Amino acid sequence: MWKWISVILWSNALLAQTVSFDWEQGLTSQELEQLQDELSAYEANPLALNSATIHELSAHPLISTTEAISIKRYIDEAGALLDWGELCEAHGINGQWIEARKPYLALDENEGYSLKTRGRTKVKASVGIQVDDPTKKGYIDNEYQGIPAQVQGKLEIKNHPYAFYWRWQQDAGEPIHSIRKGIIDHHSFNLQWNGGKTWFVSLGDYRLGHSTGILFGVGFGSAIPQKVGQIHTFFNPNTAISSASEFGTYRGVLARYQRNNWKLQLNLGKDNADARLSDGWVESYPSTGSHRTSTELQRKSAVTNWHEGIYIEKTWKMLRLFWAGHLLYFEKSRLSFRLASSMGGQFIYGTHFLDAELSTDHDNRLAFGMSYSKSFGDASLGMKIRRSAVDYQPSAQNANGLLFSGGGERSAIVLFEYGWKKHSLCGTAYGGYQRKPEWVTSKTRGWQLEYAYHNRGVEAGSRLRSRNKDESQSLHLRNYIKTTALNVEIGVRSDFHWSHPKNGTSMIATSCEFQIPGGKLRADMFYFSSGMDELPVWLMMRTTSMQMSVLRFSKSGAGINVYGGVQLSSTLKLEIRGMVNREFNSKSRGSGLDETPGGLKWAFNFELHYALR
Repeated sequence: MWKWISVILWSNALLAQTVSFDWEQGLTSQELEQLQDELSAYEANPLALNSATIHELSAHPLISTTEAISIKRYIDEAGALLDWGELCEAHGINGQWIEARKPYLALDENEGYSLKTRGRTKVKASVGIQVDDPTKKGYIDNEYQGIPAQVQGKLEIKNHPYAFYWRWQQDAGEPIHSIRKGIIDHHSFNLQWNGGKTWFVSLGDYRLGHSTGILFGVGFGSAIPQKVGQIHTFFNPNTAISSASEFGTYRGVLARYQRNNWKLQLNLGKDNADARLSDGWVESYPSTGSHRTSTELQRKSAVTNWHEGIYIEKTWKMLRLFWAGHLLYFEKSRLSFRLASSMGGQFIYGTHFLDAELSTDHDNRLAFGMSYSKSFGDASLGMKIRRSAVDYQPSAQNANGLLFSGGGERSAIVLFEYGWKKHSLCGTAYGGYQRKPEWVTSKTRGWQLEYAYHNRGVEAGSRLRSRNKDESQSLHLRNYIKTTALNVEIGVRSDFHWSHPKNGTSMIATSCEFQIPGGKLRADMFYFSSGMDELPVWLMMRTTSMQMSVLRFSKSGAGINVYGGVQLSSTLKLEIRGMVNREFNSKSRGSGLDETPGGLKWAFNFELHYALR
């Protein structure tokens, strides 16, 4: 899932490794949490490169498919990696790549042994607050039943072989509950026992769709591959991760046993899901987990869905095969019980990489997905096809076996990638049909061309994308350049999105980041101008460790984002962030109960982090 994420990592000897996302990324808060949790697991137990299989390498969130193939091929030829510098001999790997990933990798298994030593306790705790705009219509009309502030926190305690995770979150506008209901709107916890490479048992809450095989609300065509490795779907048994899920909380037990290249995973649990009901039946599952109004509170945990699953996997040198079976019960659904199964695998030979999965249920509905890629020196070719029925798709985003979504899909993608010296070029063509539950068919097709340049202290690139959806057509152009010198990083980005030379939306953004002793300061300034509300541009900015900011611009205006982080002591870190932007000539902004007078939008975040190692 994470193969397409370009991340910048920096290490801090006093706190856990942090992930910072660049402008080009568009992660949801749920995806951000998942990536951070996965990296925390690899930080505690780094992946040993010399003994890792090609499948274990490609499953790492910071190693792409082509990088995994290149690393494995070099290790097989050389026998073993004796030092980190030798890894630069693998095709496509350089010193910067190694330094960014060192905290999550090891050359041999004994390197990270001190992290696994029994009796060594590690504690991480965070608390944060984000102030909301009290002039929103929901607060003025007393529709929102809580205060205009979001509070959240998390706690991690690790003492091998045990680990405990707790995350809590109270969104802005949500009321405080009784003690019996937990006071805060959302709690999630997870208790794990790791018996080395053989046994793993987890009890607690899971991200919906993570470890369960169930995921709601996935759209079509939102992520166009930018690299060959992004076309592959990886079928990996999931680790259990506690999360502030927006759609509900899956609570249960997961047990995994693996030995001699065999893997068996069992899970049993239930999901208290938000749902819209009509005549006592589930009409739909809302795409957000807001519980601010009386109507939203009525939807909270309206139904209980049960899931039992079994997953069996066998791995050989070049081949991995799996089978997954599922028994699901959906409360207040006209199709209460569903029996389903899926089978598939991965085949890697040289630079050939093939993965496929076939899923079916007791109604004989079929879902199929297949991806293939091949490297030719500095060039790579990839293709992917998907076929699914309404409300039924093969596993994606690491959801073993099943993916229940908002629509059926038939799609195909072809991609070509070429890199030389400090340059890379990637071209993609795609097309498909999506049939939604109301049986309206939507047709999408298009192409994308992307160029990138990387040199010491300089990154630059350009992306041109054409998309035709039904009867509409649009063209999007993005350019960026970023340079780093001494302790200062400066970047400039521009976006243009139009359907006609005279009708479109544009944006230009600049950023400046300055590293100070024990911390850093960052400022982002942006200007946007629009000729059509239907053609938005998006800007994602780095915020704090527990927050992210994705802004959608479809009018004209300007804004600024300021961030500061400082190390207060050997265990404490403080982060503060403020943002404000204004739309020109706007009488109001937002819609529904989130509407505010004027064109002003602002945010303020305060977070305190504690870490004991």
